Amino acid sequence: MDKGWISLPRLHPEYIQGVKDFVKYACGINPNSNEIMCPCKKCRNVKLVKKEVLGEHLMIDGFLPSYTCWIFHGEFVASPVARTEDKGQSDSFEGDEMHELLYDAFGIPPFVPPTDDTTGSSSNYGPDEKTKKFFSLLKEAERELYPGCSKFSTLSFIVRLLHIKTLSGWTDKSFTMLLELLKEAFPEGDTLPKSFYATRVLLKNLGLDYHKVDACPNDCSLYWKDTADKENCIVCHHPRYKQFEKEEIEAKKKQKKIPHKIVRYFPLIPSLQRLFMTSETASLMKWHAAGRTNDRKMRHPADTPVWKHYDNLYPDFACEPRNVRLGLASDGFNPFKSMSISYSVWPVILTPYNLPPWLCMKQPYMFLTLLIDGPNGPGDKIDTYLRLVVDELKLLWEIGVDTYDAESNQMFRMRALFLWTMNDFPALAMLSGWSTKGALACPPCNVQTRHRYLRNSRKMCYMGHRRWLSMDHRFRKDAASFDGTVEYDSFPTRLSGTDVLKQLGSRFDNKLVENDESQKSTKRRRTKKGDDKVADNWKKKSIFFELVTWEFNLIRHNIDVMHNEKNVCDNILWTILDVDGKGKDHLNARRDMVDIGMRKALHPINAGNNKFYLPHACFAMDSREKTLFLTMLKNLKVPDGYASNISRCVNLKKGTLFGLKSHDSHILMQQLLPVAVRNLLPKHVAKPLIDLSNLYSRICSKTLEVEELDSLQSQIALTLCQLERIFPPSFFDIMEHLPIHLVEEAKIAGTVQYRWMYFVERYLRTLKSYVRSKSNPEGSIAQGYLVEECMTFCARYLHGVESKLHRPVRNNDVSDNPEVLMGRGLGKGKGFVLNTTSRVQAHRYVLSNSIAIIPYREEHRKLIRRKHRHLKDYDVDRCHNEEFPKWFKSHVEQLLIAGIELSDEIKTLAMGPSDKANRYSGYLINGAKYHTKSRELRRKTQNSGIMVKANTCSYASAKDMNPVDGEVTYYGYVTDIVELYYSYDRRYVLFKCDWIDNNKGLRHDDFGFTLVNFKHLLYTKNEERDEPFVLASQAQQIFYIQDPVEDDWNVVVKMKPRDLYEVCGEQPVGEATMEGFVHEDVHASLFFSEGDVNWVRQGLSGEIVDEATMDAELDADMGS
Repeated sequence: MDKGWISLPRLHPEYIQGVKDFVKYACGINPNSNEIMCPCKKCRNVKLVKKEVLGEHLMIDGFLPSYTCWIFHGEFVASPVARTEDKGQSDSFEGDEMHELLYDAFGIPPFVPPTDDTTGSSSNYGPDEKTKKFFSLLKEAERELYPGCSKFSTLSFIVRLLHIKTLSGWTDKSFTMLLELLKEAFPEGDTLPKSFYATRVLLKNLGLDYHKVDACPNDCSLYWKDTADKENCIVCHHPRYKQFEKEEIEAKKKQKKIPHKIVRYFPLIPSLQRLFMTSETASLMKWHAAGRTNDRKMRHPADTPVWKHYDNLYPDFACEPRNVRLGLASDGFNPFKSMSISYSVWPVILTPYNLPPWLCMKQPYMFLTLLIDGPNGPGDKIDTYLRLVVDELKLLWEIGVDTYDAESNQMFRMRALFLWTMNDFPALAMLSGWSTKGALACPPCNVQTRHRYLRNSRKMCYMGHRRWLSMDHRFRKDAASFDGTVEYDSFPTRLSGTDVLKQLGSRFDNKLVENDESQKSTKRRRTKKGDDKVADNWKKKSIFFELVTWEFNLIRHNIDVMHNEKNVCDNILWTILDVDGKGKDHLNARRDMVDIGMRKALHPINAGNNKFYLPHACFAMDSREKTLFLTMLKNLKVPDGYASNISRCVNLKKGTLFGLKSHDSHILMQQLLPVAVRNLLPKHVAKPLIDLSNLYSRICSKTLEVEELDSLQSQIALTLCQLERIFPPSFFDIMEHLPIHLVEEAKIAGTVQYRWMYFVERYLRTLKSYVRSKSNPEGSIAQGYLVEECMTFCARYLHGVESKLHRPVRNNDVSDNPEVLMGRGLGKGKGFVLNTTSRVQAHRYVLSNSIAIIPYREEHRKLIRRKHRHLKDYDVDRCHNEEFPKWFKSHVEQLLIAGIELSDEIKTLAMGPSDKANRYSGYLINGAKYHTKSRELRRKTQNSGIMVKANTCSYASAKDMNPVDGEVTYYGYVTDIVELYYSYDRRYVLFKCDWIDNNKGLRHDDFGFTLVNFKHLLYTKNEERDEPFVLASQAQQIFYIQDPVEDDWNVVVKMKPRDLYEVCGEQPVGEATMEGFVHEDVHASLFFSEGDVNWVRQGLSGEIVDEATMDAELDADMGS
């Protein structure tokens, strides 16, 4: 670019045009979003100014005449790639990428620090605060850790130490003690800070900070922007600051005033911009547009109707793949370890959905935006605090922010779209404004929620699921089996955002009304007896409607599957186990049935003396069945990383379960409960419970198909109707009604993995771990989060160092030499000598599964047929399997003698394995951990179960003339793990297993469950023709649950790696997760007759209950 205009007068046309060209050039090169170094005569390249005023400075003050080599504005910086290539020459410390980190953190290109003449006394302007911070950190990045240290700079060493601190959970005190020890150990002249506080101040200059915003203790308003200087709440007039006694006033005059309540605000925009500052994450933020598989299956939010609906509404937004889509989650948690302390901190978390599935909802990409002080939650007034987030979301949607994309080395205008919220049911009410209590507790059903008040149980029940059945379904007219009514209504439709606004009208347009004194009553409004004219359940208008896109969202607030599944599972368990105070079948529940006039067979019978006889319901287990069920759970062993030790939650003496976490209920609902009820409860009770289990399993799948969801919607409606025919009305609280909407939401928003609370709950546990001060837990959490966020950003520049971004998965199966061997053994292994039988068996199996050997196998078969023309196919296969290894070795030797060139693989396999082998007791492969049966005898886990699918030719007998080719599944357990050594450094790992005899030890029950019997095994004689081995790479892990009734039989449970996704491209493989029992649907008529259900268990006596215990039982039931 011509620079002759620099010396021209400021009003010269060429100077004016030169300034315009320079501003355009500099702003295009400079990756700063808002600010740029100013080369005017006053700023002299030591002050950052807004780029909008850069031209104004150059026109008023003139261009610095000596600045002809524009090193401050990227003249020598071609691209980030060049920066990386030159790093080794410019940096003086080995493996130090701190310069690159600083350039990205401050959004400016690398340049030579200004010399003394750039800050001459002629200028009255010095560098601003941001520039000072940059030069301060740049100085630390170039300073030796101690004299003569060439490996670490001060900054790089501090970053590494803080990285270890956050990864290992060190306390601040322990970190300070380590610094003190290192200062004693290092040579004189070290530059280490003296304490953690000094370290934190140093890294605070990187720009990661938060704002403290004072709030009214009544959650009415914030002291923010226009009200920042107010001393009293503008709504309730409550004082802003705490008041002290006269004696304390004098002592506190010189101290800072203490506000009643604070919300800590972490701006979202810088967190999103940092995702584009490194080329790796910048590329991942475009994965949704370039990396996903587009085959009409839903695996990612980008595949869903919600995403595509917004693409159609706002094509200008959709055409830029770097624009961000966000989800919001919020939930209160107790920051203390002692749950006896009543305290609730409320964070608000935002997460981007542009990322691939294995990074979505993971902690490095979850951003804490608000932290609301306790001890009480904000309740319906959470919108007061969400104002900070909504203003930022408005800016991101309406205007956007200039952001640097490190991958393309370009600036772009980043915008963001808010998709939905993820919360438990009470928090859903807080955010949506629709109360989830009372008669109209279901947000999707809205005013069409079907409810009934149970006078004796003193609670609402929600049934009426026959509305979702086809109009000609027989259940609609079956009044006797249900609540005595015939159903003619159709199911309610979900309200759009426009419908909601019409329903709200202008009731909540005055924003101060919701904070009025009249709204402070915590008592729940009850409808008068006989008054069915409940208008609606709106308590406020959600602040999210201020976003112009919110009205057109297909789904605004997701029902959390995690909490719903737990509540449903708990209700089922407590009811079928008849747990006192928790079960839904009690005297008052039976009296409600009397009031309704339903199920006369279950009505309580007056036994005199205020005692009543309750017939034994069909859904309740007797004492023997309870013992069998709980014993099954007590003896349960599952694979490593699959679930917690559920056996610890079993109390056989009291006949109940305790301490179940959400994931425990997840496992119980989808895996263990179906296995138990299939043999312990009547078939007509077990069938809908198993179907309900399959519903949760299928909607929790990582891949969803629209056609499958359509059939699943019909199935869940029928399942809930079948449950209505069995369980009492008191069983159907709002949680038992919500599954009817889960499939509907999955059809709109896709898989639940991006909308449920598991990831959020784990993140809350991380926030809880930051608490160091019980007197100020929120401050501890804020500081801990900042250090964590800082280290997450810095970790992208720490190569070869374990971090949360690069931490190996639990079952890391990558071997030291992956080109030679798949998987990784646990331990060094133990050398041994193979016996002849095992060597023949193992080598034959390796040959049978080598693609390179296929032509030789076909040649050998033809040779056998030529020699023995009258042999049957069965005998040909038997001879081939027994003779091929020896023939193949001889054949290859003859070919080599003849001078024919053969590959190393063919020569290696022909020679066979060495007699010396290696043995492991555990092995990691395909994301799963395998143990031998002997190793797990004393363990709480079961990792020996194995399944193999083989394409084989099956014969009914030796005389079978028509063998069947097809896939056959074999089940067994691992008894030995052997590593074979071949020449040319070729190795194979095989599992030796005990295999189930599929003819005698395998069967399928009426529900489609697969059962195996270990008393019927193959290859009991250990002959050379046996095939006990399988390649480790072919194994699929399973585990077995002992049948609670038939001790010799075990139910097969299939598994798959937790972090395995059916998408293109590389992806990590993590811990194991379950596959549901999705069997072929068993027709309902198999277990349900046209007549009434058998509501009473035949042959079992009921129980006598005392009316005096009714009140205590009722209170416990309402509390649960």
